[in-house]
Amino acid sequence: MNNAQDNYTTLATSVAVLKQAVQSYGLDFDAISLKADIPPSTVYEPGSRLPVNKVQKIWKEAYRQTKDDAFGLTYASYFQPAVLHGLGLAWLASSTLKDSLNRLVRYQRVISTLCHFSMNENKDSYCIVFDHQPLNTELEYISTDAAICSFFKMCRISMGPQVAPASVTMKRPKPSCRDRFDTFFGIKVAFDSQCNSIVLDKKYMETVQPAANAELARMNDQVVIDYLRKLNSDDIEVQVQSTLIEQLPSGVPNQKDTASALNMSIRNLQRRLHERGSSFKQLLNKTREELAVYYLKGSEKPIIEIGFLLGYVDASNFARAFRRWQGVSPQQYRKDQYQKDHSVAHHA
Repeated sequence: MNNAQDNYTTLATSVAVLKQAVQSYGLDFDAISLKADIPPSTVYEPGSRLPVNKVQKIWKEAYRQTKDDAFGLTYASYFQPAVLHGLGLAWLASSTLKDSLNRLVRYQRVISTLCHFSMNENKDSYCIVFDHQPLNTELEYISTDAAICSFFKMCRISMGPQVAPASVTMKRPKPSCRDRFDTFFGIKVAFDSQCNSIVLDKKYMETVQPAANAELARMNDQVVIDYLRKLNSDDIEVQVQSTLIEQLPSGVPNQKDTASALNMSIRNLQRRLHERGSSFKQLLNKTREELAVYYLKGSEKPIIEIGFLLGYVDASNFARAFRRWQGVSPQQYRKDQYQKDHSVAHHA
C-alpha cells in the first residue's frame, strides 16, 4: 500500500535551498539526494515538482548527519522569495503584509500540495496557522521548522527587521538549542504546543509595504494562476477562475465560452462544479470581486476602467455589484483604504 505522502508534491526550488543548507555543514548533498531517489539535477529545474515522501528522506538524513536540532533555521538563512515561484514576487508587491498572506493562503498549493496554511483575524492581530493534510507518518520536525522560519523571514524581507511576532507556537518538542529559535523570532517560542502558529499585530499586517505595486502583483498573480492551472488540471474551480481572469477584459464570460476554453461541454462543466458545491455564477462573482479589490486598493486606474476590465459596460452596474459585495461604493472603498493605509503608515 502506498503511503499517503506518495500523492503530495513540493516545488523543486525548495529542495535547492535544502541543498545549500546541507552543503553548509560540509555534507555531500548529491549522495543524500540519490539515496532518496532524487536526481540532484532536478532541484534546479524551474517549476518542476518532487514527491514529498522522497524529499522527507533527505530531511531525515540531513538531521541524522548534522545532529542539529535547529537545522530549520539554517534552511531559512538561505531562503529567498524566488523560491516560491511567482508567488514570492507577488508577495513582495502586495499592498500590505495582510494581502501577502491572503495570497499565500489562496495559492498555497504552488508551494506544496501537502501543506495547509490559514489566517484568522482577531481584534488586534492575525494568527497564521501552519498545518498539513492527514498523513500516515509524521513529518520531520526540522522540515516544519524550516517552513515556519522561512515564512517569518519573508515577513521581514517585505516589512523590515522591526517585524516582531506577538507569539510563536510549535508542536515539536522543545529543542536543546531553544535559545536559537527565541533569538530568531525575537520572542520566547512556546514548544510542545497544540499547533504551529505565528501571531502578528495588525500594525505590521496592515501597514503599506515598501515595495507595494498592484500592477506587478497582478502580473505575478497571473504567473501563479497559470502554474496552478497546469498543476491542478483536475481542479475545476481553479481551471474556471483562470479562464475567467483571461476572458473578463473582453466582456462578461459565459458558460459556453468558458466550457469551450476548457475543452468540455456546458453540461460537463456544470456537473463538475456542482460536485464541488460551486457554480459558474459563484465563481464569476468571486473572481470579479477579488480583482475589483486588487485594482481599487493598489492602482490609480479610474473606476470606470476597472469596471470595463471586469466585464461591466456600465459604471453604475459595476458600482451596484461592488456595493453588494463590500457594502460600500467603489469610490468610498478606495477612499477608506487610502485613509486607512496612510493612517497606519503614519503611526507605524
